[in-house]
Amino acid sequence: RKAAQNSTRYEGYIVLKTLKRFTDSLTSDEGDVDVVIQTGIDEQGLNFLKGHVSVTLSSICQRCNEHMNIDLQSDFAYTPVREGYEEDEENPLPEHYDPIEINEFGEVSINALIEDELILSMPLIPKHDEQDCPASDQEMSFGEIDEEIVEEKPNPFAVLQQLKRN
Repeated sequence: RKAAQNSTRYEGYIVLKTLKRFTDSLTSDEGDVDVVIQTGIDEQGLNFLKGHVSVTLSSICQRCNEHMNIDLQSDFAYTPVREGYEEDEENPLPEHYDPIEINEFGEVSINALIEDELILSMPLIPKHDEQDCPASDQEMSFGEIDEEIVEEKPNPFAVLQQLKRN
């Protein structure tokens, strides 16, 4: 709340190694996450926490199984709420804010917030762009079916057709 009352702006970085839940899915935990956070109070009197994170990560392409870099960026906007907060129709939160729970000291864990944002921004299946991927279309093809080999199979319901005619 103090940061929001003072409209504080933070710029810095978080060492990627410290985000263990996130780095478990990466090939390397080297690097830093660039972070910009702005706090304040909006027109409705709500405290807010807006920010931007960006990082370059090392992962494995799921198409070619080769090393690749991923540039992740995420923008976020939260309003702090107490534990057990439930939005009601009389006092709805604005659509552009997500609620974030504060701890018993009225604080938000910035590291956990940044880590959650990065986890949500990570592609489910990381892969190169098709034109940049070393795996060619030829390698992705598992063969073609010769039209000569394909034979017409008899319809198993042909017997029922005969019964219907009789």
